[in-house]
Amino acid sequence: MVDGNIDELNKHLRRIAIEAQQYPPRSPARQIAITKLFEAIQTSGKLTRPYWRQFPGLYDEIYNVAKQKLFCYIYERIDNYSPERGEVLQWVNFLFGTRFFVEAIREITLPDSRLSTEMISQRIFYNLDNDLWLNRENEANPSLSEQIIKYLEDDPEGIFQATHMTDNPAANFRYLALQRIAGYKWREIESELGIHQATLCSFYLRCLQKLAPIIKEYLAD
Repeated sequence: MVDGNIDELNKHLRRIAIEAQQYPPRSPARQIAITKLFEAIQTSGKLTRPYWRQFPGLYDEIYNVAKQKLFCYIYERIDNYSPERGEVLQWVNFLFGTRFFVEAIREITLPDSRLSTEMISQRIFYNLDNDLWLNRENEANPSLSEQIIKYLEDDPEGIFQATHMTDNPAANFRYLALQRIAGYKWREIESELGIHQATLCSFYLRCLQKLAPIIKEYLAD
């Protein structure tokens, strides 16, 4: 839709950002606008790629974790954007390169012994989401990812299924995590549940932080 002309792209992104700010926080209209904004940024090809050619074998993982962080920040803090201070791309690329990419580097490259519980959970579930768990070990020594999948499926204490969105038990953490592991995109889960993907993604990430200690304790046993 917008492709090549940076001035037109800037106008397009600015228009969507300002539109999103007009809607109440967490409203369906704002969620739709933020998703549209983020998709336009990604398809424009103008999202910066910091430290390009560094971190061989890890760069794509770092980049995608950073994008996930960026999306959640825009979703929660779009009101922080001010057209008077610059274009959307300037704002987004500054945050991406100086904050979220750096955070993602630390999370992915630090030795596991120095990772916080939240970092461990985010890294584990990022790997699951991207099908890295398919590199399985033998049945007698199941991989870390297989242990997590089994734990989610069994849900022996019912905690993951009981952690659901208000008034919607179907939108529970167990279901969302297993759907993501199976390769379903947020837009597909949105279609299944009738809940906007931005809301699902935000809920999912909050659950990861909340349930990380439980997952960590299970893996330590």
